[in-house]
Amino acid sequence: MGSLEDLSPIWMIFGIIAIIALSMGALYLFSRNLGENKRMLIEVVDVLNERTLEVISDGVGYRVVLGGIGFPTGDDGALSDAKALIEDIAKGRRFDMEILKEIEGLKYVSIRASSGDSLNELMLKGGFARFDSRAIGFVNSMIEAENEAREKKLGIWNERRAKLRQFSNEFEGKESVDGNSRRVDQLNEDANATSQ
Repeated sequence: MGSLEDLSPIWMIFGIIAIIALSMGALYLFSRNLGENKRMLIEVVDVLNERTLEVISDGVGYRVVLGGIGFPTGDDGALSDAKALIEDIAKGRRFDMEILKEIEGLKYVSIRASSGDSLNELMLKGGFARFDSRAIGFVNSMIEAENEAREKKLGIWNERRAKLRQFSNEFEGKESVDGNSRRVDQLNEDANATSQ
C-alpha cells in the first residue's frame, strides 16, 4: 500500500465527482419544482358560466376557468347542460384544484374530487363539452375522455344534435365545421369571450 500522499489525488477526484453529483441533483430538484403545477384545496362558491367558477382557498377568492373545456358553436343546449352539471356536482363542495396554466392572471385549472375523479374529464367523457387545447396544450387523459364520448355519440357528439348545430350555424350565417376541426369554433368562442 502506498502512503497518504499517494491517495490524496484519488480522494480529490472522488470529492469532485461527489460535488458534481450533488450539484446535478439540486439542479434537477429545482427545475422539477419550477415545472410543477400548483395545487390547492378549494371550495366552489359559484358557477358563473359553463366553464368559469368562483372558488375560495384559505380565505382567498379566485375566478378560474376549467382547462381543456370547449363548446361547439350554435349549441346553446351544450352550454346550459354543462353549467347545470357543474352546479349539481361542484357548487358548495370542496375539491383539489390544480392550476394547469396561468395567462395574464387567468388560471386554467383541473378540478378533482377526493376520489381522484376529474370534473374536466367527466364533462368530456359525458359529451357535455369538447377538448380545447388552446390554453393548456394536449392532455392525454382529456383527449381520451373526449374520444370515449365521440365513440358512444354522447351529448354534443350525437348525430341529431350535430345536425341541429349545423342548421343553426347555417341559419345564422356562421361557418360550419366537422367534429375534427375546431378552428372556426375556437375563433367564434374567442370573439364571444372578449365581448362579455
